[in-house]
Amino acid sequence: MTERVVVRLPWESPPLRSNDRGHWAPRARVTREVRRVTASLAACYKPIVGPVHVTLVWWVTDKRRRDSSAADPTLKAAQDGLVDAGVIPDDHHRIVRRSWCEIREGDEKRVELIVEGVDE
Repeated sequence: MTERVVVRLPWESPPLRSNDRGHWAPRARVTREVRRVTASLAACYKPIVGPVHVTLVWWVTDKRRRDSSAADPTLKAAQDGLVDAGVIPDDHHRIVRRSWCEIREGDEKRVELIVEGVDE
């Protein structure tokens, strides 16, 4: 059976987006916060030792057009939080075989991080 971890993050939309502009200092604070919150929420899960796929799912409630890859900075910070929590041993290419962002339509706005073990 494939190991799977789903971490529901506390934001309605990704707090870091590649299209955001601004000074580096506030962005760095948000990056640290995403990493810290993800680590805190993921700490209760058992480690996944082998290679994984990591997906950031941004759930939206309307049909507006969005760029799914805009959430990549949030995904990167969240992956670092997974490492901090010990869910994955590292986030290099031999551990995280693939990572991506998806946008799905649903009844509630939310952001989830899905980590799935994969066969080598």
